[in-house]
Amino acid sequence: MRHYAVKVGQETRAVSVGSEASALRVKTEAGDRVIEVHHDPGTGQLFWLDGSRVVAAHLDRTGDKLTVTVRGQSLPVTVEDAAVEAVAQMAGSRAPAGPIEIRAPMSGRVLKTVGRAGGAVKAGTTLFVIEAMKMENEIQAPRDGTLRKVEVAEGVAVEVGQVLAVLE
Repeated sequence: MRHYAVKVGQETRAVSVGSEASALRVKTEAGDRVIEVHHDPGTGQLFWLDGSRVVAAHLDRTGDKLTVTVRGQSLPVTVEDAAVEAVAQMAGSRAPAGPIEIRAPMSGRVLKTVGRAGGAVKAGTTLFVIEAMKMENEIQAPRDGTLRKVEVAEGVAVEVGQVLAVLE
């Protein structure tokens, strides 16, 4: 499954998408659904079955801007890889030079802690694995550094924004 941070209007959701025959398995905070999606890239029309009703949408991409129109309402959409979004939220527009707090990008349970206090890490090294909605999500180091503190242990529940570790 691929993990994304999807922002529609002002609301951001964690979404995971995987293929299942001719359909997609979509997991969000609201649950896990298998939906069949049809897209005509030529017209931008998008159709999917939601329960027993067909939902029609129009997808418009102009340059790097994406807009989805459903039932006459147009909303700007941004889709980011979840790891990129998590790093961007932790680091801001660029990583600060001093210590930074590595925070949980989602609520869940810590399955694995890889980093140890005092240990050196390289950017992109997996530090934690958090299970959320039966999916494993790797939390990676946003830059090279030394872990000053590790605030969580394996098996504990974490909330969105909770400090997992401090990297300097």
